[in-house]
Amino acid sequence: LRCFSAVPAILLLAATYLLGCVLYERRVGLLAAMALATCVQFWWQARICQMDMLLAFMMTCVFLLWYIGDRTEKPRVRLLTFTGVYLLLAAASLMKSFAYMLLAGLTILVYLLAETIILHHHRQWLRAYINRIRQVMSKMHILAGAILYLVLTAPWFVLIHQATDGQYT
Repeated sequence: LRCFSAVPAILLLAATYLLGCVLYERRVGLLAAMALATCVQFWWQARICQMDMLLAFMMTCVFLLWYIGDRTEKPRVRLLTFTGVYLLLAAASLMKSFAYMLLAGLTILVYLLAETIILHHHRQWLRAYINRIRQVMSKMHILAGAILYLVLTAPWFVLIHQATDGQYT
């Protein structure tokens, strides 16, 4: 049973490395993966049979795919990466809670805010931030993604709501 946590832990190290490489360079990716590998909590979670390690891997992949999709100019790559984002968020929501969709969205908004403030030191940073959010939402095809997410998750949450008389929803 421990492989259900150990395999995602190894994959999380690889995803952390890739995210560091995509954001900065190979050396940063390697240092990030090594830093994660030295955390006691990481190894403890990798040894117990819980879905937290799989969720951490999935959320790291969400951010990796989002960043690649946001930066690419190729429409096919963008479509595939953002579809992957929505599929992973739906899976994470079904595994634990729909709060993972909110967590990912808020994390991306904070990233965009920091990016905008760093790039725009002048008083127009708020306008630049709003324009950047619009640009990202356009690239992500939010409506299509929301429909895909709801098609995948809504039936389960409706069934849980009915089975528990709303106690768990």
